[in-house]
Parts: sequence; C-alpha cells; structure tokens
Amino acid sequence: MAAAETRSFSEAARRLYLTQPTISVHIKALEQELECSLFLRSKRVVSLTEAGNLLYPYAQRILELRETALLKIRKHECQTISLGASTIPSGYLLPAVLTEFRKQYPDVFFSIRQSDSDQVENMVLDGIVDLGLIGKKSKDPRCLCFPFYSDTLVLALPAAPYYLKKLNRTDPLLFLAEEPVILREEGSGTLKAMNRFLSENHLDPENMHVIARSNDLEAIKKMIADGLGISVLSSLCVKDMASSGQILTLPLPTAFPRSFYLLKAIDQNPSTAQKDFENFLMSVNDRKDG
Repeated sequence: MAAAETRSFSEAARRLYLTQPTISVHIKALEQELECSLFLRSKRVVSLTEAGNLLYPYAQRILELRETALLKIRKHECQTISLGASTIPSGYLLPAVLTEFRKQYPDVFFSIRQSDSDQVENMVLDGIVDLGLIGKKSKDPRCLCFPFYSDTLVLALPAAPYYLKKLNRTDPLLFLAEEPVILREEGSGTLKAMNRFLSENHLDPENMHVIARSNDLEAIKKMIADGLGISVLSSLCVKDMASSGQILTLPLPTAFPRSFYLLKAIDQNPSTAQKDFENFLMSVNDRKDG
C-alpha cells in the first residue's frame, strides 16, 4: 500500500521505517505468492499493473478491518461503536446526533469513516464498521435496513440576478433541461434519488447539460454559489447556504421525499451500547418534528 501510494519503494521504506531492500523483498514475495507482477518498475517511479490496481481496493479494506480490530481491542475498557456514513449523514446529521447521544451515554466512543453509500454498505458487510448510515435503501439480503430520517430534494441555484429574475416564472424542470447541471458521484444516494425524480418526470440525464460531477458536497455547493451551475440536492445539506443567501433553493414540482437509512449486517451480535444508539437514532425524526 505504501509503495502504491508513494509510487516509490524508497519513499515507502521511509514511511514504514524500513530499508528499501526490505520493501523490495516483501513485494517480490507477494508477487511470487500471487503469481503476477503488481508494479511496473522504472528508474524514477513505480506504478501499479492491472493486477496491482485490482488488488489495491481489497488491500485498503483489509487494512481498514485490521484497524477496526485493533481499535476495538485497545478500547475494550470503554464501549466502542464504529460507524460508516455517507456524505450527508456524516456532515449534516451525525454532529448533532452524537452530541445529544453522548449527553445520555458519555462513556461511548465512536469511530467514524465517511464514504459514498455503496462503499459504506461494503464496510458493513465486511465487518469494518458496526453500522452504516446511508442515503439509499440496501437490497442486499445480508443486511437489515431501516429508514431513520426523512428529507426532501430541492433545486439549488446560484443567487445571481439571472436566476432571481427567472425564479418565479420558470418551471424547475426547465431549469434542469436548459441550465448547466452539477451532479453527485456514482454510488451517491442523492444521485440515485435525483435519477428517480428525473425518470418520474420523463427527463433523461443524457440530454442534460452536465458540466461536472463531484464526490465533494461542499465543493458542489461552492460551485453553485459561484455561478457555475445548478443541482438537485437534499434540503438538509443546502440549508446553511440558503439561509445566508449564498444560493437559492426551489421546491421541485411535486414533493419528492428521500430517506436516510440505518444499515447493519443481519448476522451481527450488537453490543448494549450499539442497541442504545440504534434506538436513539430511530427517534431522530420524532425529535426533529417536535
């Protein structure tokens, strides 16, 4: 992993406090075991072969699982919950939820990893995290999936005179058909919800003027504020910039709700702390409405 990330055996050696020959020997042994080359070697840099690129994401997951095991062993005296969360739950739901939860359960320790909904589901299935908080419903029979928070999609527009003039006179669907559009990355729950909305309204994403895709939600909001384009996003994530007047939001023609889901492996044996957190999480909507 160090050699792949630094593209240098000598840099990998420095990172791991080993000698370069030791790094070379370990990689050669791994290549012999797998019966394939993992690196293309040159005088200046090394790069991954096709086999190396195939192995890389599995190696990431193996090391993440190792870190989770070590964390749980080291934190055995306190109650530990490991969470995987997609962008919106991680950035816009968890901070307030964890603050309130720890008022009641101050001894619980949280380990949190952020990724897209698909990757979080993989983390749950691999046992890397105890629970996943994602933006789309899992269809995997090895998982239990429960909605814990509801939100709506809105059209997010630059707060510019051009859009202000058209705001009350233009059908939101025309905005999507005619204006430059910024989309979330593949694997995003928001993108899946948006695609469902487009399909129900007979809009083909292939015919839209898509100018960018990003897995960075804050970057998308900044691009909208700077006038680069428009997007369909969860109202929860644009609430801050809409309140400050940096972007405009427009309800979609029909209310289009979306849910966020609590995900866990069906064969899991949860701790008492995890059960308490699950119960707390499932009441988030009630506290919001209250």
